[in-house]
Amino acid sequence: MADSKQMARQSIDSFNRGALDEWAKTVADDAELVTPMAGTIKGREAIKGYFQQMRQTFPDAHIDVHDVIAEGNTVVVEYTFTGTHKGPMRTATGDTIPPTNKTLSGPALDIGVMDDKGQLKSLHQYFDTARGLQQLGLMPAPAVTSRA
Repeated sequence: MADSKQMARQSIDSFNRGALDEWAKTVADDAELVTPMAGTIKGREAIKGYFQQMRQTFPDAHIDVHDVIAEGNTVVVEYTFTGTHKGPMRTATGDTIPPTNKTLSGPALDIGVMDDKGQLKSLHQYFDTARGLQQLGLMPAPAVTSRA
């Protein structure tokens, strides 16, 4: 089996370069993506489509890796996602949010599981959608309360 840390770093490099056709070759046909922005997506082509849409929404999208931890066929990547909202953003409800031209930057965590052939079988993403929506001006920041 391929080294899962190396595969994760190569996948992120492909994403950062916008080389999604190259990235998709590392994904199993029946892979599953679970992400806060779209729920559960099944299948290589559907997952690739999600990331293509993300690159259209945030054409300058970039992932800065902070840590990669692997155990067996599971890899965890802690990173910061940064991108400028220049294209339409589709929500999990099917709504489309027009570009705000504001920059979003925030911490995230991915947990990936590789199959026996070294292909990505499962990817679960965790990030603070409220914080991102606040940065884009699409959601108010929480009110500050003071304690007496």
